[in-house]
Amino acid sequence: MLPLEIRNGSFFRGGKKILPTGPVYFGRTPGTCGGDWFAEEYWKANEKDLANDFELMKKVGLTWAVPFINLKPFFKNGKPVEAQWKNVAKMVEIARSQDIYLIPFPNLDGDDSSEAVRHVLGKANPSPKGMTLNQHAFSDYLFDAQVKAFGEFARRFADDTAVPLIMGRSGGRLWTAYAGFRPGEPEAAELLPVKPFWQEWLRKKYKDDFKAFLKANPYLPEKPKKWGEVALPTEVLGQFTRADSRSFDFLAFQSETMVRTHNRFYGEIRKIAPKIKTMSVHEGCEWCSGPQENYIPGLMNVDAVWIEMYGFNMSYGSNVAPNWQRQGFVEPTTGKDQIDSLSTCTEAWERCRYLKAAAPETALIPCHGSVMTAFLRWAREEKDQRILFERLQRVYMEAGADGIGWWCWSDDDSSSRPEPEYFHREGEQMGVIDMQHKYRPVARRMRTYLSAKVPTPRVSDEVLLLVPTGHRLGLEQIDANMTNACIASACARLGVQPEVKHSWFQGRGPIALEELTPFKVVIVSADEYQRDFPELPATLLAYAKQGGRVLLSFGEDGKMYDPRGATMDQSAWNKLAGALEVESTYHQHWNPWTVSLRWQLRDDFLPYWNMRRGRYMPGRREKELVFKWVKLPSDAQILAEAVAPSPYKGSDPEELKKYFIQQQKVSPWSPLLYKRKIGKGEVYVFTYSFNVFRAWLDEIDYQRDDWDWVLQAPFDAAAVTTDPTAALSVLAQEFLNFKPTR
Repeated sequence: MLPLEIRNGSFFRGGKKILPTGPVYFGRTPGTCGGDWFAEEYWKANEKDLANDFELMKKVGLTWAVPFINLKPFFKNGKPVEAQWKNVAKMVEIARSQDIYLIPFPNLDGDDSSEAVRHVLGKANPSPKGMTLNQHAFSDYLFDAQVKAFGEFARRFADDTAVPLIMGRSGGRLWTAYAGFRPGEPEAAELLPVKPFWQEWLRKKYKDDFKAFLKANPYLPEKPKKWGEVALPTEVLGQFTRADSRSFDFLAFQSETMVRTHNRFYGEIRKIAPKIKTMSVHEGCEWCSGPQENYIPGLMNVDAVWIEMYGFNMSYGSNVAPNWQRQGFVEPTTGKDQIDSLSTCTEAWERCRYLKAAAPETALIPCHGSVMTAFLRWAREEKDQRILFERLQRVYMEAGADGIGWWCWSDDDSSSRPEPEYFHREGEQMGVIDMQHKYRPVARRMRTYLSAKVPTPRVSDEVLLLVPTGHRLGLEQIDANMTNACIASACARLGVQPEVKHSWFQGRGPIALEELTPFKVVIVSADEYQRDFPELPATLLAYAKQGGRVLLSFGEDGKMYDPRGATMDQSAWNKLAGALEVESTYHQHWNPWTVSLRWQLRDDFLPYWNMRRGRYMPGRREKELVFKWVKLPSDAQILAEAVAPSPYKGSDPEELKKYFIQQQKVSPWSPLLYKRKIGKGEVYVFTYSFNVFRAWLDEIDYQRDDWDWVLQAPFDAAAVTTDPTAALSVLAQEFLNFKPTR
């Protein structure tokens, strides 16, 4: 068996660069990732499938399998249970016979007083604090258990050619993704033991100056008088919002702690097995509902990262739209209800490019996943699974993927249990093969990639989506995913597959000017540019002065905020945007309008608007779409205006309601898009929210080419080179064939 090597972030075999691919693997009994399928009572039932499964993998050209292994039955009273390890060795040999590599994914579940951890270490925890394995950064007892359990895999298999990588979570996690919706939830309770460590971290960060901490965090509802009274974000109202400034400190605390623990962990593993190659897993739920705490590209010392690409969460719409509206969501290529391909693919692009741009020397393996009969991963039928695979596959490859994963190899016993019976992850049918060991159609598509040439990434070197860190942390990330996906799809319709970077670049602080300089256009990819690192407006200003073009969406209140909550120096921001003034503001969700207001564009706005004259701006239900009256700076060149009512100057709610009803018949013009010359470059400011790229009903951008001119203006001025045959561009153009549903 030839070794699988990693060089400069790419895979090689026999001197040839390849694109390896393969599924997560676990036995069908008891089912899914929660089951102890290696346990004595289940192993014989699962063992009989091994030879057939690996043979089927080989026939469709798969390269590897990732066995998800629960470590609970592998240790007893501090010693390895040799029978279990012999079973792993047997699995390795069967895979080797079919030329299939194995990437073990060992998992140790439990808490600091659980039986599973006690058996790994052979001793009980003398002082348990109620911490889970996810929190081993704060418990030597749990950390030692992780090292011993994972290290045993490394000791036994790291030198085996058939085991090129071992995958683990390694850095731990605090699961703030789920904590914080309401005080008292189990996840929030799970976090409470971390509080002393959090408070100690704050003391060090602020050099034990409590007044400095209060100045940087002026909105603390518990009104602490000393470090020991500072609450977790999960214990206060408004957690992970701009008002609760501690959120950003907590996320920094979490990220720094996890990275440090990760590197310490693998340092210990390398002492056990110096030649080990490691891969970190970045789970889908970390994208859709919480911070990216398990893998910080640029900081973590790993050879590869496996990113789950099926937790897209709110970036889809077919499951939230009523049936009468869903009738219009028809795929032009299949003539059936759409499976959210555009939203899925554009967000997938953003994820892949962010991770690859921030850590180019780390091999990137995006993982497919689609569940039949469920909206979670958007494949109602087997043919949908194949369609979704092919579209995402092209996106991954053009984004620079170095390998491909799949969740997972087979259906299992839990797939046959009807809802709502609960068994780990009930009712999921998601395999490459089904319960009868038969290939699904997607397997034939996978087979075509067996001899595929590894393509050169097709990424624009002229357009950058710069995602503000404040919009990618905490619960706001859910909305940021959707808005950024919409902007990416608009770029794609214009023939651009953009580069993606975050303003917290490589986990090391604010992105530097030299990272922006090569690009002709930088789009600040957020619904409204309200928060970022304090240094970023000055960096964007310098980029424009030297000849770049910046496009941003103006924040509702016109102020930039320090990520830690204190209002920052406005001088750079004012120079960038021109110190424009908001005279009055109404949010769609806050006003008494009884019908949707829409803003019609004037005929003489922009030349390319002539092709779309008469269409309307989305109004009601556009999340975070703020209607404002803006006084522009004197040097602003208006590129577009909108129909708008005059602002109401009174305070009586009933009069306000009557006023707006009357004003809907009036058509004064209000600034919508303007630009300013700054040095050798330009700044384009959209005075509303970039959520206009999102479709109505708070969904994704299905066919709203209406607003692409906002991007086209700076693209044309900068003479951006397009690639209309790229995967995202072709897909986005296909979806322009949608018939409007209103």
